[in-house]
Formats: sequence, structure tokens, C-alpha cells
Amino acid sequence: MTGKYYSWEIINKNVAIKLTDKSVFDYNQTGIPIEIRSYWNVDGLEGGEEKKIKLCYRGKDYSAHIQMENSYRLRTKLTWTKALTKNIHSYAEYPYMRFEKKDSDLYYVDFIYEANYDSVELDGNEMWYEMQNDSCGSRKEGRVISYYSNKYERDIKNRKAAIKIHGLRCKACGFDFQEKYGELGIGFIEIHHKVPLFSLEEEILVNPYTDLVPVCSNCHRMIHQKKGFTYSIEELKTAINKANKN
Repeated sequence: MTGKYYSWEIINKNVAIKLTDKSVFDYNQTGIPIEIRSYWNVDGLEGGEEKKIKLCYRGKDYSAHIQMENSYRLRTKLTWTKALTKNIHSYAEYPYMRFEKKDSDLYYVDFIYEANYDSVELDGNEMWYEMQNDSCGSRKEGRVISYYSNKYERDIKNRKAAIKIHGLRCKACGFDFQEKYGELGIGFIEIHHKVPLFSLEEEILVNPYTDLVPVCSNCHRMIHQKKGFTYSIEELKTAINKANKN
């Protein structure tokens, strides 16, 4: 069922993306194409019937329902409480609405903005170089210097796909920038390459589903704190859990 259907894109069995527009925010609802009814588990609905669900956004649940209209077209609509729409209606840009299925009645929601896809990130040796050249003490700053370091080209489309697939929450510690910083943190996350680009001898195809993962800035630094070595997300989770138990 993966693929694009009108303004929808089904990423996998658990993740769906909706490109919003003015009507989504005016009416707190969106149409569901016939092709993706199975994602919402409403194939069995008949005309006039509805299914109640919950949409969880930033840790808060909002009531919603999916209804099969009682008409000859049998159109399907997803409608949610206005309180959810109020969270983002003040922003001029219409975002993608990301749904992640947790069970048949509960979906996590995120709003993803195109403007946040083009942030520049460091990785691997670049990040380690910056960290190791930090030192204590008062020093003069501002002089223009030149130094040589490899830069590894990244494809913005891979970053965009990774955010759509995995969302905006750190996969190591669960940190969410918008929850912490409000409007300032909307759409911000760093994307980590599980296989560091500096370790490759040639260009490779990157699979956003298996090769990329969203992490917060702190976790990203910890992953790359040792030159030539990369901690896995699982190793970082273990370290975090161990520290929290002490």
C-alpha cells in the first residue's frame, strides 16, 4: 500500500503523510482516499458509520473520528477537535501532517515544515574535529583563518525522507525540540548516518529507512565523541538507561 495518493503519501504500514492546505485548518478535517482506507482500518465501514480514534500531539490526546459519508460516493473523512488545529494555525506555511500508527485507535501526529529541511549538520570526523579543538581559557577570537578538512556531501531529499519516515523525536533519548523550545524548535532535528560518511571510500546509495535516524544535538555529539568510532543508537540507549537508574 506504500505510495502517493493525491495529497497523501503512505511511507510504510505505520506512517502516513498528508500535505495540508487551507481547508484542513478551516474545517479541522481531511478526506481519506479509497486507496488508503486500510491504513486507518476502516475498510469495513458502511455509509453513515464512524470510527472514533485519538490523535496524540506533543504528549496530549485529541479526540477524532473517521466517518463514511452516507452518500452515493461513500467518501471518507477524518475529523478532529479544533483544539488540535489551534496549535499550528498561526503559522503561515502549510506543513505536512505526519501520522504514526500506534494501534488501530491511536495515532501520533507531527507537523513537518519544508523550511526546516535545509539545515546544515556536521557528522563523523567534522564533529570530532570541532569538539577536540574546544579548549578552556581566555583567547582572542575573530581572526580569519583557513584550514583543510573533508566535507561530505549530503542529499537534502534523504533528510526530508528520513524525517517523514522516522519523525522529529530523538530515537536515542526521546527529546523533542518543539516540546522544549516551543515555536523556536518547530521542525528541528539532526539526522545521523548510521554508517558515517567519513568511513566510506566512495559515494553510496543511502536508504533513509535503514541508514538514517533522527537524533538530538546532544545525542549526536555523544555518538561521535571518539575519532573514528561511532556509537550505535542501541549503545546510547543502554548508556542513558544505565545512567538514569543510578
